[in-house]
Order: sequence, then C-alpha cells, then structure tokens
Amino acid sequence: MAQMTSRLLFEERMEDIDDYLSFVELLISKRPNLVHQDENNINIAQEIDLDITHILKANAYIILYNLIEATISNAIEDIHTVFYNDVNLCVDTVTLNLTKIAFKNIDTKTMSEIDFSNDNVSKTIFKTWLTAHKKLVDANKNPLFSGNVDARKIREVADKYGFSYDTDEEKTRNGATLVSIKTARNSLAHGSESFRSKGQNASIDEIIKMKDEVFHYLNSILKNIEEYLDNKVYVRLAAS
Repeated sequence: MAQMTSRLLFEERMEDIDDYLSFVELLISKRPNLVHQDENNINIAQEIDLDITHILKANAYIILYNLIEATISNAIEDIHTVFYNDVNLCVDTVTLNLTKIAFKNIDTKTMSEIDFSNDNVSKTIFKTWLTAHKKLVDANKNPLFSGNVDARKIREVADKYGFSYDTDEEKTRNGATLVSIKTARNSLAHGSESFRSKGQNASIDEIIKMKDEVFHYLNSILKNIEEYLDNKVYVRLAAS
C-alpha cells in the first residue's frame, strides 16, 4: 500500500481536533471554574464566561477547514511525488486527462526552452509540469486549493486526476457538510461574522457531528487515493 504523508498528518490532526472538542464539550457541560492564586497565595475560583465557549465553538470551523484543505492538498502532493519518482511516466503513458493538465500548465516560454529533438521530450514535459506545480506549492500559491475546498472542488480534482470520490453516504453525506464549514471559515477569516455570534448559533453536539462526518469523508478520500496509487490507475491503458 502507498505510504502517504497525508495519511500520517491526517491521523495526527484528527487527534488534535478530538482533544480540542472534548475540552470545549467539558467546559460547556461541566461548567468548571478556573482557579488561580492572588498576591496572598489564596486560591481564587473564576467562572468561565459563556461567551468564551461560543468563541471556542466558532474556532472549530477554522480548525476543521484547515484539516480539510491540508489533508487534500497533502494527498495531491503525495500523488505528485509518486509521479515524479516513477521514471516510466511521461505525457504519453499517463491518462489523457493528466496529459492535458501537464500541457495546459506549461507556458509558452517554457515550451520554447524544451529541446524537441530529445528522445525524452515527453518525460521532460511531464516533469516540467510537476516541478512548476511544486514551486507554486512551496511558495504558498497552491494552484488547486486556496480557501475554496469543499466536496464539489474535491470531485473536480478527483475527475482530473482519475481517483474515485465515492464514499459511504450514510457516514459522510458525501461531504455535504464541507461547504458549510468552508463558508463559516471564510466568514470568520474575513471578519464578516464574529466568532461569538457564530458559536452562539451552533451547539457543541452539532459541531461534533460535523467533525465526525468530515473525518469519515476525508478518510474515505484518502483510501481512494491510496488505491489509485497502488493500482496505478493514472497509467494510460494501451489501445486494443
């Protein structure tokens, strides 16, 4: 099975989010006090303001969106790493969709610098695309994702690369909750909605349910990509 960095990071971040939401749930359900000492070393109990829990709940949208974009972005980079390391791949051996992507993302200047008399020109074009993509990602200018990841965007990318976006609808609702998380994240990040008001309008139970759907959905997409790489679905089938 393909060893994907995205899988390791996903599992690590799932634990972080579970711990975070467990803490927020504890604050809401148990209403514990914060205890600190004054200048005379006397313990002082301070009640946690309810507004703080609203802000913490709203922050969950930011954390969940970051998980979604990071997981999918890293998974695409895992695909590109496999592509780059496979010496047999070129624009003539990958699927037509990938060939189109490779040509589409090479500008006129780059094309003019390629030596077309070279027998390996098809490999050069393929590697040039992968290298250009990596430079953009390293410069935080991801050509695929930038604050716009939801299930529809993931389906678009899956169609281009050729991996499946099928998931267990009963557990994932086919990623329907991702658009709500994206919208909430963007409104919070751009300041059009306050953290306090956003958190006030969502229960911790609703947020945990959203989290569970996101976990199941992303896990399924990662499994699909692992199968895509293991079975080399990206290789063009020979014409019969």
